[in-house]
Amino acid sequence: MKALALSFLILVGAVAQSGAAQRSKLPTHDGSMVKRPDVFLSILPLARLDDWSPLVKPKHFDATAQVLIQAVENGRWAEATMLARKVRQMIPAETPAEYPWSYDTRAQWDVAIGELLAIQGRYDEADRAYAKVLAETREELQSSSRAQAASGRADIQTVRFRFQAAKAFREQASREYWSGCGNCSESQGMWAYIRDVVGKAANMPPAAAVDRLQKLVLGDFEPYVTQLTPTADDYQRGVVKVLASFSLGLFHSRLGREAEARQAFELCVATNNAHSIKMIEALWAWEHLQKMKNRNLAKRK
Repeated sequence: MKALALSFLILVGAVAQSGAAQRSKLPTHDGSMVKRPDVFLSILPLARLDDWSPLVKPKHFDATAQVLIQAVENGRWAEATMLARKVRQMIPAETPAEYPWSYDTRAQWDVAIGELLAIQGRYDEADRAYAKVLAETREELQSSSRAQAASGRADIQTVRFRFQAAKAFREQASREYWSGCGNCSESQGMWAYIRDVVGKAANMPPAAAVDRLQKLVLGDFEPYVTQLTPTADDYQRGVVKVLASFSLGLFHSRLGREAEARQAFELCVATNNAHSIKMIEALWAWEHLQKMKNRNLAKRK
C-alpha cells in the first residue's frame, strides 16, 4: 500500500496546498473527537487463540500470542508483524484434519501478516504476502484465506489508484470461497456490489470522481437488494460512507488539498466507529491523519 519512504505511496507527487481549495460538501466532524478505530484484522485469530485442541501448543505460544494481542491493540505494528511471524512458525505445516482451518492455517496467518504490513505502508511486502497465499493454497479447497488474500491485493491496487486491477482482484475474491450458507452468500454479494459502486466512482476522471464520491458519502446510490437481511440498507450506507470518504481523502491528498483530505479521513474514521464496521480503510485513514499531524508539527518547528 504505501512505501515507507513516503508514508503512503499515494502521496507521491502530492503538492503543497495552494490557494483556497474548493469547499467540501462533506458533513463536518471535529477532528479532536475522532478516536482511532477498533482494530480488526481479517484473520488474525485473536479470539481463537485457545482453540488449539487437539494440537499440543508449543511452549511459548500463549506468551507470544498475548504480547501480539497487546501490540495490535496499541498500534505497535512493526512489533506485531514480527510476533505474527513467530506465531506462524509455531503452527505445524501439516495440521490434523479435525483441527479448525486445518488445510490453510498457515495461510491465514500469512494474510494477517500482509494486513499488518499494509497498515505500515509496506505495500510491496504486503502484496507479496497476499500473492504467496494465492500461489501456495490450492484453489479447489475453497479457502477463505485465498478470498482474503485476493481482497487484500484489491485494496492495495485501490490505494495505488489502479482501479481496474482492483476490480479484477475483487471479482477473484468473490469466486474463491463459498461457505454454503445463504446468509453468507448474500453478504458476499452485498459486499462485492458496494465495493464495485465505490470502485466505479473512483475510476472516473479526478473531478468527476470527487463529485461522485461526495454523493456516495451522502448516500446517493441504490443499495444492494437483500432477501434474508431486510434491514441491510442502513448498514450498506455506512459501509459506502467509509469506503467513499477514504477514497475521497486519497484524491484530495494527491491533489494537495490537505484540509479536504483531513476532513474526508476524519469522516471515514468517525463513520467506522459509529457503525462498528471495523474496516481496514478506517485504520488506514487514521494513519494518514497521524502523518498529516506529524507533518504539520514538523513545519512549525
